Amino acid sequence: MKKVIFLLALMIISACSSHTERFISSYENTGMRYLSRAKKEFSRGNMEEAFKNIDIAYSISQKYNLPYLKVYVLLEKANLFSYLKDLAQAEKFLTEAGEIINRDAKELEPYLLINLAALSFSKADIETSKLFLNQIKEPPSDMRSQYEIMISLHSFNDKNYELFEKTISKALERVKKIEDYQLEAYIHRLYADYYIVKNHIPQALESLNAALNIERFLNNREAVIYCLEKIADLYENQGGKEQAFYYYYQLWEMTSSAGDYQRSQKYLNKALEGM
Repeated sequence: MKKVIFLLALMIISACSSHTERFISSYENTGMRYLSRAKKEFSRGNMEEAFKNIDIAYSISQKYNLPYLKVYVLLEKANLFSYLKDLAQAEKFLTEAGEIINRDAKELEPYLLINLAALSFSKADIETSKLFLNQIKEPPSDMRSQYEIMISLHSFNDKNYELFEKTISKALERVKKIEDYQLEAYIHRLYADYYIVKNHIPQALESLNAALNIERFLNNREAVIYCLEKIADLYENQGGKEQAFYYYYQLWEMTSSAGDYQRSQKYLNKALEGM
């Protein structure tokens, strides 16, 4: 369960554009472009630039009184703080978004509910998470993948593996189609956990390597470390000392070059154990 919750903190449940028929001003379009930049910087692990672009979008929403844009901004802020494991801040922004939705943007409620379900799951409040999901009659088309991922997480947690396979495969198909590489990598990590539970180690390694390749492409450093460590641990547990050494050595190189000496020493010790 802890592994799944950790994975959820890496998942982006984005505030995407709504397809409702309404006038969208040039100011709102400008704000949405800054949000898109923020998401792109986030996917590259550049948190400073991500927050900078989000703050610009927030200023635009405030200056021109744009409730829809402000909701999107608040949901994205919640995403970033969830990633940083500051769930209290994430909850604060979701609460503020909820107040605006109830007052000025009711049709955006499904976006909020999916985010609240993810936050509750991260807090290990599984029943509340399910309650939020059950309130969604029809998820928005641009949030369908995230909705299916949440259903997959719950089915995996409930050991309903038949439902897990069904929903996660649909989600993977969708994210590949729209080229959402970050969610694709996340789904591969979920598949890896599933295969580990089923003791299908070759498939787990294949899924982790698929995730690793994407995370390297996205330059998501922490996600790369996560994948490398999972692969190394799997090989070590299976008695593959030479393979484990190869991945622990990569981990040592990454963390030592970044000045993360505590972790680098751990990985060095692990590597030496396999020699």
